Amino acid sequence: MFFADPAPSPGGGPADTIRRLERRIAELEAALRQSEARAGEARFRSLLRTAASIILVLGDDGRVLEANRDAERAFGLEPGTAIGRPWTEMMGEQPTGAFAAQLKVAAEGMEVRNFEQALREQDCMSERVLLWNLNRLPEADGAPAGILCVGQDITRRKRAELALRQARDELEMRVAERTRALMQEIQERRRAEQALIQAKEQAELANRAKSEFLANMSHELRTPLNAIIGFSSMMESEIVGPLGHPKYLDYAKVIGKSSQHLLAVISDILDVAKIEAGKLEMHPQPMDVRDAVESSLLLIAERAEEGGLTLTQDIAPETPRLLGDPVRVKQILLNLLTNAVKFTPTGGSVALRVRPERDRILIEVADSGIGMNADGIAIALQPFGQVDSQLSRRSGGTGLGLPLVRSFVDLLNGTLDIRSREGEGTTVSVRLPVAPPYDGE
Repeated sequence: MFFADPAPSPGGGPADTIRRLERRIAELEAALRQSEARAGEARFRSLLRTAASIILVLGDDGRVLEANRDAERAFGLEPGTAIGRPWTEMMGEQPTGAFAAQLKVAAEGMEVRNFEQALREQDCMSERVLLWNLNRLPEADGAPAGILCVGQDITRRKRAELALRQARDELEMRVAERTRALMQEIQERRRAEQALIQAKEQAELANRAKSEFLANMSHELRTPLNAIIGFSSMMESEIVGPLGHPKYLDYAKVIGKSSQHLLAVISDILDVAKIEAGKLEMHPQPMDVRDAVESSLLLIAERAEEGGLTLTQDIAPETPRLLGDPVRVKQILLNLLTNAVKFTPTGGSVALRVRPERDRILIEVADSGIGMNADGIAIALQPFGQVDSQLSRRSGGTGLGLPLVRSFVDLLNGTLDIRSREGEGTTVSVRLPVAPPYDGE
């Protein structure tokens, strides 16, 4: 824009011309400032309309100078009704509240950032939280200064934070409770385990004491019985003269048989005690299994005949010597044959078979007796365990036969296998090592 120099007035000099120019310049500067102010106001109002925030401009008297639609919605006002309202009326807060204190700080020219304001809802049951940034606006062309308030509704975020904090606190509480419960459970288990260990140690100590007592009593128990058996045998043979009455001879036979049975029972019990105490010794040596088989069959033959059973043997001719304790091998055979005869009804059969198997000798005792299931086998292998049946109740016994067989076989480095079916019979297989050959064989 170009300005022509004003024509000099007829009655004025250069000084008047300068004054007129100065007034003109002042007018133009005022117009420019007004134009810039209108442009700034337009930009500010555009910002008010488009900003996704709560925006208020508060005057020094506490009334609203400017408010955008988000601010009106935040405080439940109709469009255009916020201007001129006291902020205390809009927010429902006392002039001495926390927001008023922050306004005072901003009015003094200091910036307020991230101030959280809690507002009670109209139902007085819930709460809203607004996050404010406050800043004082500079004065312009006589326009009143104000405080710019820009806020965000962070109610949902605060509720989420509260819920998260409560959930975390509850989780920590539950974890602490569970930890205490686990610690208590661990302590109780430790106490129970300690009590169990102590009870086990006491039981083992008592069992060892019992086993050692029985093992040490072997001589004291057997000696009187051997004397009774010996004297009853002498009486039965009438070595020192006739008994006088036939009944006395029968009594002597009964005494002898009963004593021998009692000695066998005591021997089994003492053997079990020695095994449990670790004092049973084996004396393995090369032996002919035929001798043990024949003597065992001879001892059991009378009982098999009384029960109406067929007793057979089958020893392979090429059977070599086995490595075993002759006394214990014979005891193994007698126990197996006794069980087979005991649990086989009248008319049944008991067979003893021997044959070589590579570096082992297989000894089998098979019967056609009552048999047993897997549970029965497990019971029969336990000391004093007896499978419930009419034959076992009628025949009696200590329930030590098979447990002793298993222990003897283990001590002789052999194996034991039992196959049985109820109503069909039982086959017990014992495998013992073959004896090494003589030098020069």
